[in-house]
Amino acid sequence: PVIVSGVAGGTMVHEACGNGLDADIIKKCMSVYGNKIGEKVASELITVVDDGTIKSRYCSSVFDDEGTKTKENILIENGVLKGYMSDLQSAIELNIEPSGNGRREGYHALPITRMTNTYLRKGKDSKENIIASVSDGLFVKHMGGGQVNTATGDFVFEVSEGYMIRNGKIEEQVRGATLIG
Repeated sequence: PVIVSGVAGGTMVHEACGNGLDADIIKKCMSVYGNKIGEKVASELITVVDDGTIKSRYCSSVFDDEGTKTKENILIENGVLKGYMSDLQSAIELNIEPSGNGRREGYHALPITRMTNTYLRKGKDSKENIIASVSDGLFVKHMGGGQVNTATGDFVFEVSEGYMIRNGKIEEQVRGATLIG
């Protein structure tokens, strides 16, 4: 078992879930999440949110670059795929409601779908209880680089700081660990 800290989990959620939930990737049939709205795609403990309205966050704004009001978008709720992030064009093509995720590189570029503040919603269990539940596993405190194949969901992430979990306690640091799945 692998437990990923909140700090490291952001990297994984962004890459492994967020990129595959962009409607422009969905419409190109390049996402493992394509045509799966309403289906279980993760553990029932998992809720993934993209929210462009969180005050004082880097990717927050009142409107996206197309003038669509940003909002809280529940992407995966209790493990069930609920929706995608979209710009106006991909929303039209997929016949979904625009999500407020249209972003332009500059005035000369067409808008594309991009995440705002994507995160894994806090669960009910404490960090201490989660760690105590593992007899032999890995605790990932920080992640380095990684990559995801959005079409298959396959991923690889470097563990830049990780520790063995033995009998429910964080023990020795590990080096050279990689998460593959």
